[in-house]
Amino acid sequence: MKSDVQVEEGFRKNRVVCSLATADGNCTLGFSESKKARPKSLIKGNELKNPGTVDLILRKTTGSLFFDEIIVGDTAMLKQFREKIEDIVSAKLFEDVTGE
Repeated sequence: MKSDVQVEEGFRKNRVVCSLATADGNCTLGFSESKKARPKSLIKGNELKNPGTVDLILRKTTGSLFFDEIIVGDTAMLKQFREKIEDIVSAKLFEDVTGE
């Protein structure tokens, strides 16, 4: 799946300070830094100054230790980032998408 989501670390706008912000063209959503990332602010439009692209977003169910679903990206991206993420991704996901 291709995504138009962009991301920026250390986002600041006026008095809004977020450790991470994402934008999809319609709005900018900021997240505070904590054990669980929680939305902190919502701003109309894309307010990112130095956006980066998002190549891969994974999801895991509540209580699970491992990510087990690809939300954004594809099998090529999963393979590309394998060495960096294999400790947090379920072995089954790698088996399902790579045949390994």
